[in-house]
Amino acid sequence: MRDLTVPEQKEIWDRRNANEALRSLPPDPRVLSYIGDLPQQSRRALDIGCGNGRHLKQLAEIGWRATGIDWSNEALVQSRETLAGFEQTVNILSADYRKLNYGGNYFHVILAIDVIHHGKKRDLERAIAEIKRIKAISGTALISLPGIRNAPAEHQADFIDEQTVVLRSGLEVGIPHHFIKESDIGTLFRAFKNISADKVVLPMPAGMEPLHSMHENEWYWIKVSG
Repeated sequence: MRDLTVPEQKEIWDRRNANEALRSLPPDPRVLSYIGDLPQQSRRALDIGCGNGRHLKQLAEIGWRATGIDWSNEALVQSRETLAGFEQTVNILSADYRKLNYGGNYFHVILAIDVIHHGKKRDLERAIAEIKRIKAISGTALISLPGIRNAPAEHQADFIDEQTVVLRSGLEVGIPHHFIKESDIGTLFRAFKNISADKVVLPMPAGMEPLHSMHENEWYWIKVSG
């Protein structure tokens, strides 16, 4: 199976983000808890894959100078609508998470929630390297990645690389998804001095049944600094 071009992937993301359920997706309570612990001061934050702006707005509301990036035009439109009134402190830009146009040690907080696993392992590794490069020395990053028990059944996806599948149906058909094992975390984030990870197994979304005997809605929430 050939890799999709960037324009092809953007088209898929535009269709996905136009889905009404995703347009109205609320902030994740884990991110809200993390943001709530941040100092209320004007420092620089980045939301990678900002989607409808759900987390970007929370950062803006506590006084952070925030930047949201996405490569879906539909997501950028939604984020700008959500952040209306914060134009003086928030930038919303089109960008590829694998190659970010910022200098080193720039952002004090970086969010990457349910986004940088959308690619092959090498794409995930490039994204993590970029997060390390642009994160301020004293800053932190919060990243969520799906666990291997979240991988779909073989009849629903094509395995194109180790722990990487391309879905055959649904809103993200054709987009690669990389799933991690707990043992991968230390290797993937070895460039950071401090790594903490929580495994979270969430209820299956309404109307969705387990795809196979090991299928769980398993995620790793990873916080890195240094």
